[in-house]
Amino acid sequence: MIDRKFTFDLMRTVLKRRMSTWQSVALEVAHIGIRVNSIHRGLIDTNMTRNVQPEMLQIPMGRSAKPDEVAKMMLFLASDEASYSTGAEFVIAGGSTMGVPRH
Repeated sequence: MIDRKFTFDLMRTVLKRRMSTWQSVALEVAHIGIRVNSIHRGLIDTNMTRNVQPEMLQIPMGRSAKPDEVAKMMLFLASDEASYSTGAEFVIAGGSTMGVPRH
């Protein structure tokens, strides 16, 4: 059963847009050792996206991500090596969040 205070605090935070939902949850559960992080990914090389040309999407690294690159980040965050990471946002997007390359 979810504590009513937790639910109220989460809703208040989300409504005020002070932080993202996963950060609100991370803040509420950090004291009991639960870590909550977020992975934001760009274009992933799959059968569905294989015909999309990365240069059309202006990805600075010039290619889409391989599925195992995202999986490795997930494994890292689930491991003890990331035991002090919580409420963080990890971006795997080939630099596409930085803007459009000039070349």
